[in-house]
Amino acid sequence: GVERKGSPVFGYLRISQQPIRRKMQVYEPDILMILDDSLVVLPATYEGLKEGGTIIMNTVKPLEELKIPSQAGSVAVVDATGISEKILGRNIPNTAMLGAFAKVTGLVDKEILFQEIEASFGAANREAAQMAYDQVKSVEA
Repeated sequence: GVERKGSPVFGYLRISQQPIRRKMQVYEPDILMILDDSLVVLPATYEGLKEGGTIIMNTVKPLEELKIPSQAGSVAVVDATGISEKILGRNIPNTAMLGAFAKVTGLVDKEILFQEIEASFGAANREAAQMAYDQVKSVEA
């Protein structure tokens, strides 16, 4: 996109067994994936999260520093940055976060996801996704 390098970026994804006809932004998400915990100070980070929603965050910070909103039903954390630095040699937490997403939500078939990650991004990225899948922890909201 046109975002400046290093600036916050928001994206969205709709998942359904039925055809999806809506092509607009998601304003009230059921799940938030936060790849950079420094964004929790921005009001827009948690904006619109549905009551009982799920937050999956790349962090090693204690929960009290994360400003978790009261409507969050569940929170899961994983050190996707540490995993990516260990496995990939640099801070690219995306595929590790996909592994955490698969474990926390159960919305995607883990084996198919991991096969696709390996086919598209290589075996090291699959390993990062698997490690995050194994290490993600649910914490009290």
